[in-house]
Amino acid sequence: MHQVEVPWARPGIGFTLLFEAWALLLAREIAVSEAAETLGIQDTRLWRMLTHYVDKAHAGTDWSKLVRVGVDESERSGDSLPQAARRASAARGIAT
Repeated sequence: MHQVEVPWARPGIGFTLLFEAWALLLAREIAVSEAAETLGIQDTRLWRMLTHYVDKAHAGTDWSKLVRVGVDESERSGDSLPQAARRASAARGIAT
């Protein structure tokens, strides 16, 4: 079998851009393992795809003015979202 590069796919990946878009949307909505099973691919291939696009998005982002990062754990702690936001904004550095 001879693979050729086409303009509607990233070189050497084996998926079309449309398939990758579908995979990213699916992975956003359900667990990566479930998405990979639905797509009929190994989860490691899906993780590599996700990593590629996250790295690409982060490369074009200016993080120099980032002061604080908050992670919402309100479901586990029983806090409401406003309580978690107030706690995060009162913390110094990174709030988890």
